[in-house]
Amino acid sequence: MDQIEASTHSAGTEARAIPTIADVARIAGIEDPVLRNLRITQCYHELAHAWVERAGPDLSWCAFACWSSKHAGHMIRAGELDRAFDARLQATPEATDTLHALADRWARRSWRQSADEIRSVLADLARPGALLDIAREETAAANLEIFSEIGLEFVRFLSAFRDATQPVRIDIDRFCGFLRPGREPAGQELLQRAFRSYHTALFEKNAKMRSELMLFGNVSVAVHEQACLQARIERLLAADAEASEAAGESRQLLDRLRPQTGRFEPWIRRYLVWSTGLEARWRAITTLHRAIARGVVVEQLTTLDLPERRLSFGSDLDRSRPRHLVRLTHGELTLFWSELAPVRNASYDDRAEAWTDPFVRRRFIAELLRTYQDAQCLLQPPFSPEQTAEIRRGHVPEGPL
Repeated sequence: MDQIEASTHSAGTEARAIPTIADVARIAGIEDPVLRNLRITQCYHELAHAWVERAGPDLSWCAFACWSSKHAGHMIRAGELDRAFDARLQATPEATDTLHALADRWARRSWRQSADEIRSVLADLARPGALLDIAREETAAANLEIFSEIGLEFVRFLSAFRDATQPVRIDIDRFCGFLRPGREPAGQELLQRAFRSYHTALFEKNAKMRSELMLFGNVSVAVHEQACLQARIERLLAADAEASEAAGESRQLLDRLRPQTGRFEPWIRRYLVWSTGLEARWRAITTLHRAIARGVVVEQLTTLDLPERRLSFGSDLDRSRPRHLVRLTHGELTLFWSELAPVRNASYDDRAEAWTDPFVRRRFIAELLRTYQDAQCLLQPPFSPEQTAEIRRGHVPEGPL
């Protein structure tokens, strides 16, 4: 694995690495989704620091993307998602009791296998592996998609304006000329607006106006991001319906429990299915297992681990807004903010349904960006120095990440 190539920009006495366009391409080309996610997370961290060193204390979208990417890693790494499912399964007595009851009934009538052997078969087949796999794949693909597009533009912007001393309209026009015209998700209209606002913020002397320009840029990037991810989010939260048909089949289960080995086996199998209530009980088991897996996925999607706390979608952020952002005065930002959450007569049965609604989701994210724009804790390294060194060498570090 090649080491990251980086230019440096000095702020005070410290020089930090600034990722390059070549770095973005190299990271995006990593085939292992786990390692790629770690490299993406580290790259966002480096971009977040490069931005603060260039533009001042207000955090950019990259600082939030770093911790969002790190949180996504919990979904991408197979072992962590599986452990979360196992923990919730063990904490749901109804699931284990239903499975054990069917195993005991079958063992008393089948004579071939012990109840423990049957429980093992049932647990193996009931596990919603397809649903968990879809969650991993969609999350890894989204992580790559957003980094390849938005991460690249932040690298381009920092490279283009790293040494600029005054705003030049033709320079930002040239930069935005490489962005696709039109509305999201096909176009990049919001990214154009975001980077124009960032460009103005670079040279703004008034601290309050600079903060509002940064917020306008951050929220514009976030709304663009969510528009691009909408189809993936809908697919992910509908994945249990796709996986349910295969999981609910009792024939595969029957073949595992009672292989056909003799001429009377078809009659014996029919008797066992009838006397144990196999089909109804198995349907209840798989439905419950899928619900537990979906709950794990939804929890991962609707929470965000920051250095100082875990945030949950729909809950109070429990943090005061920065003093420059308590009241908004920037004309475009004020209008944009009012458009983020139009009055909606919508009610939802669960967090998953609410998270699928782009209006609800983007308002929560916008408020998160506004409230934490001065949270310097987000500039903390996402990994230890030892882990970072391993990641740079192209290895996934052992232990918790």
